[in-house]
Amino acid sequence: MRNRNTCPVCCKGGMEEGVTQCPQCGSDLECFDLLDKVGKNDRLDINNETNQTAVIIKEIRLLLQNITPPAQTLPVNHSVNWRQWILFALFIAAVIIFCYHLINHGVTEKVTSINNQLADMRRSMNVQEHERTTVLQQLKHIESELNKSNSSRFNFSNEYLIHTLQSNETLWDVAEKYYGNADLYPVLLEQNPKLNIYKNITNLPLKILKNRDDAEHLYKSIVFDSDDQLFFLYLVTKDDTWESISEKFYTHRHNINHLKILNPTVKELHSGHRIVILLKD
Repeated sequence: MRNRNTCPVCCKGGMEEGVTQCPQCGSDLECFDLLDKVGKNDRLDINNETNQTAVIIKEIRLLLQNITPPAQTLPVNHSVNWRQWILFALFIAAVIIFCYHLINHGVTEKVTSINNQLADMRRSMNVQEHERTTVLQQLKHIESELNKSNSSRFNFSNEYLIHTLQSNETLWDVAEKYYGNADLYPVLLEQNPKLNIYKNITNLPLKILKNRDDAEHLYKSIVFDSDDQLFFLYLVTKDDTWESISEKFYTHRHNINHLKILNPTVKELHSGHRIVILLKD
């Protein structure tokens, strides 16, 4: 027989007699009382009882076997597994590092591009400054040559030859013929202002210095070179314009600006003044 003050399932003691349900595990205590009644002293022969009684007892035994104490309510653990926290932290760190390198790479490329552009600009400015310095030096040299030319007085023998220009004959041909040097053709331009370097009139009479030394002296006075460029100090005539001079020396009128750049102090053309002409590079 069971102790009526103790639960046969969870062994809780101190219960009052007549309690039908365990206050701790919730077991039905009436079934245990019923089993106590079905004991040896009752000489209950299950084989002789009715099937209904046997079924009831069998069901009671199965019920007792299936009774399990309820699971104890455990406190809810709101903490996350520390391994999950570490993996999460590593993932965030990897994302941050990736973004940093991505941004840093883009910024580095941009900075490099800007530095290259600045370097190109500096080189370009240095080249322009060098060209500007070279041009200024040339202009100073040209101005000096102009001053010397304007102050020079030639004492020629005043002995000339008259040459009739033939068809397809160039100034280089005439200079080579009379002076033995085709490069002295600017002397012909000096002595014959109506000449055109590339286009001349057939049968045009040309005045030619007989004395070669005079021709060479005159050449040195009206032609000079600077930085491997050959310049001619042209004597402006009454009918000259920027257009006609450009056409005379360059076969077209599109080099007017170039002429003006070479003569920055010349605002207007005046007969008897000299201007600078670039003959060849």
